[in-house]
Amino acid sequence: MIKRLKNQNIDKAKWDEVITQSDHPHVYLLSWYLDIISPGWEALIYEDYKYVMPLPVKTKWGTPYLIQPLYCQKIGITGIGAKSQVAERFYSKIFLHFPYINIQVRDALGLEKKKYLNGRVNYTLNLTPAFSELEKDFSENARRNIKKAKKNNLKLSECSSLEFLTLSEKWLLGINKEQLENFRQLVEACKRHGITRIYKVCDSLGETLAAACFLEWNYQILYLGGFNTPEGNKHSAMFMIMEYIIEKYAASGFLLDFEGSGIEGVARFFKGFGGKASYYYQLKSILGFSL
Repeated sequence: MIKRLKNQNIDKAKWDEVITQSDHPHVYLLSWYLDIISPGWEALIYEDYKYVMPLPVKTKWGTPYLIQPLYCQKIGITGIGAKSQVAERFYSKIFLHFPYINIQVRDALGLEKKKYLNGRVNYTLNLTPAFSELEKDFSENARRNIKKAKKNNLKLSECSSLEFLTLSEKWLLGINKEQLENFRQLVEACKRHGITRIYKVCDSLGETLAAACFLEWNYQILYLGGFNTPEGNKHSAMFMIMEYIIEKYAASGFLLDFEGSGIEGVARFFKGFGGKASYYYQLKSILGFSL
């Protein structure tokens, strides 16, 4: 039996246990993370939390709909060994309750017979090999830019969340004030949970040229977000941060999740460090018809 639960009725301890132990654990599916990026989120629960799926619900003109929140790449049916028949029941419930849906799902399980899906690319890097092996997969462009950053005597160091957020207000482009506030709340919450790893690159005068925030959780290191100043871009500062992360976590068994991008230049940047492409899907429909 699949139940739809309101936020206040979800057993958050059971929820987080399922997410942590699932086949596909992702930090952005934890209850406290969802509380920030999608306040009032609901859930579909199969039996006694055997399988779960978050519902990022919003309401317009009294009608609930599903919309993918920022800082959460994909959702899906989470648990251990979910079968297609179970997944189909989850999606049948979703199509019944929500006339408009625009979410991103991990895979096509349960949707094999539908034509609602648009493929999207993500990039990850298995950090099990030694750095000497990982470095062999760097592109010539990445190698050249790393050498350029080091030649310019740039200095990499840890960065406080306060400094990172203050600088992000100026340099994190493409998001509005509400989204920036949401990002601030998220970074602060991740800091409280002890999973933020933030680094910056400065020039010889101590001016910050680039900074990036990563989340370390459950043998994954997730690139949450970062920025380059114009000077940082000129001196290839972000290349220095990414090389450092790969070297730091090499031979650890971690998975570096770059988070995919449809922007060609960003995708090329991730691929330049040996990032391997995998696919997730956009599920978009209105009244059961694909858009």
